[in-house]
Amino acid sequence: MRASYLVGLAVLLSFASAGAERRMTFMEYNVFQCWGWATPTNHGELAPGDLGALPRIAEVIRGQRPDWVVLCEVARNYRHAGFIDQPAEFAKRCGLKATYFSGGGLTNRWGNAILSKEAPLSARVVKHYDGKNPCSVIVAEFSDCYVLATHFPLKEPDQMKSAEVVLAEARKLNIPVVAI
Repeated sequence: MRASYLVGLAVLLSFASAGAERRMTFMEYNVFQCWGWATPTNHGELAPGDLGALPRIAEVIRGQRPDWVVLCEVARNYRHAGFIDQPAEFAKRCGLKATYFSGGGLTNRWGNAILSKEAPLSARVVKHYDGKNPCSVIVAEFSDCYVLATHFPLKEPDQMKSAEVVLAEARKLNIPVVAI
């Protein structure tokens, strides 16, 4: 909770100091590899080619018409997610561009993605450990802001470590920053 507050405060300060006049819409969606509420087949896996909840989630995203969407726990060609390139499929269905980085775990096939109306000018990932698990922050530069995307851990001490990394990256940037 504290980590979200600190990052949210950084976002507000960044936009207030930049005097942003354009309305921007941001979303975050933890897609949990698109398993949805249905029980996945094969003991925790989607069948090859099975999109799972992806079409329903894409419909929700399209309905909001966001400028940027951060997808957490999205998979790319991973057996548990039906060997689908989920970021690419979301981009196609939502009419957006996808920027994906793995979370850095054992498989490197799931992580976070940013969907956006325009392709980023640049993007990089900052990998760190929350004390127990590998984590990452996507730092994507767009024409009018940076978007920093991460998936915060469950426990507050680990959240604080991740928030420190996000805030340290935000301080390095010279245009408005949105941390999701």
